[in-house]
Order: sequence, then structure tokens, then C-alpha cells
Amino acid sequence: PDERKVYDTLAVAGVGSIQRVILVPHTQHRMDLRGVVVNDLRLALREWLKLWEQGKSLGKQEVRKPALREAQALYGQWQEAAKRGLPVEFLDPKTHVFLVFLVSLGSGGEPREAKIVTAYWKGLQDPRPPGSGAC
Repeated sequence: PDERKVYDTLAVAGVGSIQRVILVPHTQHRMDLRGVVVNDLRLALREWLKLWEQGKSLGKQEVRKPALREAQALYGQWQEAAKRGLPVEFLDPKTHVFLVFLVSLGSGGEPREAKIVTAYWKGLQDPRPPGSGAC
């Protein structure tokens, strides 16, 4: 279906340092089919930012705890992805919303914008899109 006939590209308020969340028509259509709402995105992005900040604060210091090592590694991967314009994947452990998004960084290297590529509930079956002629 041509989602652009129903949806416009939408910019909504973000969370934390992320000032804007961009939703293109295809993303909005798939979110509607999957029952994911903007607040779900904000909650997941808030959790992602916590990990981003934790990894950033650790810098390159040596850490022993596995959770801290993971945050440190993820931060490095996400920072590189943002610089190269590649998508970031994140599963919010609290809500189980899985996000794929592009991150735009500000002049100080902080996340400023998230363009959502897709979002869905991890572990749930993807709904079938409606057939042609359906609403």
C-alpha cells in the first residue's frame, strides 16, 4: 500500500537530548498495524539514552562487570553507526519494544534526533497487512 496517501512524515517531541523523533509514512503504518504508539517509542528511547550515557561515561576505562562492559561496547557501536549514518537496533528490556532507528548527533556528539525505521513488540507475530481495498 502507498502509506503516503494516508500518513505524512511526522516530527514529534523526543526525550532527553533527543529533541525530535521522525516518523516516515511507512513507519507510522507499520506501528499502527503492530499497536505501537509514540509514547512506547519515547519510553524505549529513554532506556536507550540511559545506556548511551552509561557507556559514554565509562569511556575507555577497563571495567569488570559484564553489564558495564556491554554498555561500553554498545556505546562504541552506536556512536560509530550514528557517525556513518547506519541504523541502530535496540530492544527495551522493560517494555520489550524493539527499535531500529537512525541517530543524528549534535555538535557535542550527543544524540539530537532519532528517525525511526521500524518498531515492534519483540516476541509477537507480525500482523498481516490488510488486503487491497481494505481500510
